[in-house]
Amino acid sequence: MDRGSCIFYRSFYESIKELTPEQQVQIYDAIFKYEFDNEEVELTGVCKSIFTLIIPQLEANNKRYTNGCKGGRPKNNQKETKTKPNENQKETKTKANYNENENENENENENYNVNDNKYYVDKKLNDIFIEYLQMRKKLKAVNSDRAIKMLLNKLEKYSDDIKYKMIEQSIVHSWKDVYEIKDKTPGWLDKEIISDEMTPEEEAEFRKRLNEINGT
Repeated sequence: MDRGSCIFYRSFYESIKELTPEQQVQIYDAIFKYEFDNEEVELTGVCKSIFTLIIPQLEANNKRYTNGCKGGRPKNNQKETKTKPNENQKETKTKANYNENENENENENENYNVNDNKYYVDKKLNDIFIEYLQMRKKLKAVNSDRAIKMLLNKLEKYSDDIKYKMIEQSIVHSWKDVYEIKDKTPGWLDKEIISDEMTPEEEAEFRKRLNEINGT
């Protein structure tokens, strides 16, 4: 197969340059005839020794050239194909990164110091709400921004006094959520009943017990 070019290495030049000009010409001629015409020149002495060392590299070059002309696939492309991940692998890696980031954000929200925040203007109400969040954390409830916002929204429609009682109720019962205060007064008990037979002292005692039942 005819070739229009060949590879000439610096190692060839370093091996040949110390020879006499006549010897150099012989080896150069042998190299180019071998490469371009597939003809092996008979050499003697030192020229033969040096050319013998050069021939293996020339043969390797010819073999690569022949394989390339046959349409052989470059090794670099094969390596790229082996190392390139498929779409499923890429998608799995992306999901794994997303889940990892999501967990980091959740832990960050859960572990921030709730004492640094002010939720209510009233100090007493704000303090008990922070105490409640600390209790939630001990119960393994996540105090994320979203969770706290939902709790505040639930309490929003009530007065500060009722808010306090609802939060206190959740702390007493170790509840992770807040609930309305249930009226403990029996339905048959009329708060306005005042018997004519009651003395002022008995009426005062009656109202005291009534307030205790209602938690006021």
